[in-house]
Amino acid sequence: MVGGTDPSRKSGRHAVVFKRIAYKAREDHIERATLGALAMKRVATLTLEEVTEPLAAQYLAMVDEFTAADGEYPYNDAETARQDFSTFIRDLRDEANGVDLPPDVVAQTTYVLLLDGERALGEFRFRPLLPPPYRSNNGHVGYNVRPSERGKGYATRGLALLCEEAQELGLNGLSLAVDGNKPASVRVIEKNCGTLHHTVSDPQSGEPRSWYWIALLKAECGTAANRLDALSS
Repeated sequence: MVGGTDPSRKSGRHAVVFKRIAYKAREDHIERATLGALAMKRVATLTLEEVTEPLAAQYLAMVDEFTAADGEYPYNDAETARQDFSTFIRDLRDEANGVDLPPDVVAQTTYVLLLDGERALGEFRFRPLLPPPYRSNNGHVGYNVRPSERGKGYATRGLALLCEEAQELGLNGLSLAVDGNKPASVRVIEKNCGTLHHTVSDPQSGEPRSWYWIALLKAECGTAANRLDALSS
């Protein structure tokens, strides 16, 4: 997990089809015919979508899986989502638009990472603007992938999609914070051309917090869309 527990700039879908246009994840399916086996390939599509009513069942299933594994879902208001999903959506939209936020909280857009527009794989939280002093404690991005889908490259691909979104908004880079020793999270960032900027220690726990920077226009990485192509090869 990356970026702590912090939440519409753009609505709709940011779809990326791997391999050709941006990014392809291939799954082989075999259908057996009477004369033998016929191998068929299906191209799976990953999208980042803002939370909407049709996603209620999938979003809540993801939250329940996290809760069963970790005892809680600290990344967004899971209790409101369970009790009144319409209110939950409205709260997320207000948060994305900076409506009635406390002085120490910045606007944040919450996306669900979807497989083929159906299965919720995880959640990405994007904060385009990080004014001081907020930026000293929080990065542009926080994310979490549901336990059953970890280790499959979805975090790397989801972050690549978010890099593309950030580049379209004109950001020159993204900062991300990694708390403690989390090599899997570091690999996700590094695969997206992120580099370690600095590390600090929590004054109370002594736990390290490492800050990474993804330069969206870095020459050796190319554009965000080109980076998606490279990840799939």
